[in-house]
Amino acid sequence: MPNAASSSVTRRGLIRYIGLGGVALAATGLLTACGAGTTAVAGPTGSASSAATAAAQATLSTTSAATATHSVAAATTAAATVSGAVSLVFSTWGAGGDTFSAEHQVVAAFNKAHPDIQAQVLEIPGNTYRDKLMAAFAGGDAPDNMAIDHDTFPYMVQKDVFARLDPLVSRDKTVLDDYFPSALQGMSYQGALYGLPTGGSAYYLFWSPRLFQEADLASPNDLMAKGQWSWQAFLDAAQKLTQGDGGPNAQYGADTGLSVSAIAPWVWSGGGSYLSGDQQRVELDQPAAIDALQFLHDLIWKEHVAPQPGVGPGGIKSFIAGKLAMHLDWGGTGIAQFAPVKDLSWDLALPPAKDGKSFVSWAPLNPMTINKQAKHMDQSWTFERWYNGAQGMEIFSANGRVPVARSVLTSAAYLKPPPEHKQVVLQGIEVGKPAFTNPNWTLASEKLTPFLTDIQKNTMPVADAMKQAVALANPILAGKS
Repeated sequence: MPNAASSSVTRRGLIRYIGLGGVALAATGLLTACGAGTTAVAGPTGSASSAATAAAQATLSTTSAATATHSVAAATTAAATVSGAVSLVFSTWGAGGDTFSAEHQVVAAFNKAHPDIQAQVLEIPGNTYRDKLMAAFAGGDAPDNMAIDHDTFPYMVQKDVFARLDPLVSRDKTVLDDYFPSALQGMSYQGALYGLPTGGSAYYLFWSPRLFQEADLASPNDLMAKGQWSWQAFLDAAQKLTQGDGGPNAQYGADTGLSVSAIAPWVWSGGGSYLSGDQQRVELDQPAAIDALQFLHDLIWKEHVAPQPGVGPGGIKSFIAGKLAMHLDWGGTGIAQFAPVKDLSWDLALPPAKDGKSFVSWAPLNPMTINKQAKHMDQSWTFERWYNGAQGMEIFSANGRVPVARSVLTSAAYLKPPPEHKQVVLQGIEVGKPAFTNPNWTLASEKLTPFLTDIQKNTMPVADAMKQAVALANPILAGKS
């Protein structure tokens, strides 16, 4: 990374490229992107930041919204020059707007705590993130630090664009102590560590205490404690919780997430495997996996305790409306959606295990990586540790995100209800399996989706669907297609 005085060319080059996709580069604490334009806000105290803010405001006042991202790039370079600080760029993905609010808060707090290092958030739309980063690497203008989606990580890490973190960890020997071993499993590739966990969570069963109480049912958490939260117990509860004629206004006991991700806890808790040990073969055509998928199919078409595709609003919307008693979802999605809803009755449990005891979830956490070519490696490492450590995760937690640092996850402040059983967030990460690391997984998984849809729609028998799906996916997974 060039020094602050010379960084304007490369930073502007990056913005010129990525700006084509509607990206914004903001000096967090100095500037915040708002809609189509950009508005200056108060930054950290001190003459340097005040001067930078004034410069940014002057620049923006004469610049149209169409070129605002270029102005922000110039302003952030000016900020680093005025303060004499090392300038870092951190990229992340999302849908824009409030999506990046927590990231900006964390980076602003980091900048305040580290006046000699000033980081900026580079916002990139999620659907273009990987391609734009790879193009930026090719052009020599990639960010210093990057949040990477767990599906994208295997593809990019084998391109040799990320720095190995093992030498840095060996220097700071306690840095990994604040993460559960399961949280670190998806951060490595071929035995080397390339990232620290920066976000994500496990899959959880969200359930309605109100509906369970009305049906006079034991809670999933009580059954978990007794080793009785089995598939059969789940089905029994779903049958008693289902009311109505099966139409869009009916109350359903459960829904079935027959998606590539949501089926994983069911397959594993039933004794099956999703991929082979070497991750060269999809094994959803094997008996234990077929049994799990058949169970999910039958919840819709045999037991009628889950809605057919297209019936009712579905998923989260049905749960919030009080028309769905149990909903399996990724924790980051469910918690963020349910927590703000006033007077909503909701709680957390682990997905049921076939035997009621061997609980497992999927916890595909996302890593933060460092550019292999970063010129300020020590500063990037400082940012990486702080952002993903207790200080950064406390801010994410306050914004409704699932923190990945053990000290925050286990703190009384985080575990304070609601919901009543918030400690299940912790349990899910502890028993969660990591994301797959085969770089061909994303492409292979795309071949599975249509056949899972066939199962959900009852247009193809489960065994036949998986036989065909595996035949298409496996050559891709093995790198032969």
